Amino acid sequence: MSERFTAYFEQLERLSTEDLDRSAVDLVLAEKQNVAFVIAHIAEISRRKADLERAYPNLFVYCLRRLNLSEGSVSLRIQVAKSTSST
Repeated sequence: MSERFTAYFEQLERLSTEDLDRSAVDLVLAEKQNVAFVIAHIAEISRRKADLERAYPNLFVYCLRRLNLSEGSVSLRIQVAKSTSST
């Protein structure tokens, strides 16, 4: 484990249970917001056909290789991106 993660875990150990809980809730909210931003980016990349412009065969492969997303998350994010961009 890197020194950075070791230091982070040491910080977490010093938090009260209340502070640890609050921090976890805040992180999940930030993660959800960031996922929404990623989906918006995917929708715009799709609209512009930027995946093809960047020499990827399709949006799915772009998300896998360029964004390093998992296959399962790519499918769901593209599905949501396409549904939001068509409205």
